Amino acid sequence: MAETIPKRIIQTGKSKNLPLLDRASATNLRLLNPDFEYLFFDDAQVEEFVDSEFPHYRDVVDAFPARIQRYDLFRYLAVYRFGGFYFDTDMLLASPLDDLLQFGCVFPFEELGINRFLSQ
Repeated sequence: MAETIPKRIIQTGKSKNLPLLDRASATNLRLLNPDFEYLFFDDAQVEEFVDSEFPHYRDVVDAFPARIQRYDLFRYLAVYRFGGFYFDTDMLLASPLDDLLQFGCVFPFEELGINRFLSQ
């Protein structure tokens, strides 16, 4: 039997002092999934995570020209290391994640995004 996804939510932001809408998103995730572990990494913690858990990727991270590219790689590394679900701080859920725990892997799709042709 394949491993299932652990009850864990991962998010990141520039600092722990999130703007109001980002705090609302984090609260939404936590209220809908009260028995999930919640991990938040600010910018300094992202750098510490890479250095401690994946030091062999430090040169790769530093070579990215855009900050967002660094954090895209962090998302993959964090889910690889800890398991669970990663959510940007602008995401809101309409229902809990429990039904997805039975799977070994889940890839999200933002159906309400601006590029409708992607869903077709």
